[in-house]
Amino acid sequence: MLSARARGSDDERKAYVNVYFRDKLATMQPPARGGLCVVGSSIMSMWPPDKLDKVFQDAAPIINYGVPGCQALDMPDWCWAQLGPTQPRVVLYYAGSNDLANGAQPEAVAERLLAWFRFASAAAPAARVVVCGVILAPQKLAIAGRTRRTNELYREITLSNGQSYVDPNGVDGFAAPDGGIRKELFLEDGLHLTPEGYDVLGALLTPEIASAYL
Repeated sequence: MLSARARGSDDERKAYVNVYFRDKLATMQPPARGGLCVVGSSIMSMWPPDKLDKVFQDAAPIINYGVPGCQALDMPDWCWAQLGPTQPRVVLYYAGSNDLANGAQPEAVAERLLAWFRFASAAAPAARVVVCGVILAPQKLAIAGRTRRTNELYREITLSNGQSYVDPNGVDGFAAPDGGIRKELFLEDGLHLTPEGYDVLGALLTPEIASAYL
């Protein structure tokens, strides 16, 4: 879960996520090249390593650069450090939920993804990118409209860059058949995922990631 600093003022949040990212870089083993690089916020950082390795076993080596509390705003700053040394075959991107919760409008969040794409295409030009849309979580129903609009823009940007977009909010994902949300896939905080939630997310993402290895 997020510390108080990650939920504090923007300066406090920025300082927290940057320190977290630097510390994570310092403690990780130098990654092998050509695998799967996972980048984004706590939905990525909290993915249980055993589940991540199992669901994407054909994409090994896997390196998870997820940072709790980070925003799409932060992602371009870290792009070279994440992708340059690893030169991944596939990059899995998930960010934007925290931007929206902090009041950002969909167009601003989409511009942040676009900025990240510019850096990513230079840092790892051969990488296949899979962008996962923002998950509509029970805790964030108040921003459901902005979430949906952000995902529409994410899809447009991703496809225009010749990359893959995955919608997590269909009935094969986190939406219930009646149009609601499958609350059983979320922890008590109504935001982060249960192990079963990660199973659903993995099943959604696997076809796009696996296709890069065909």
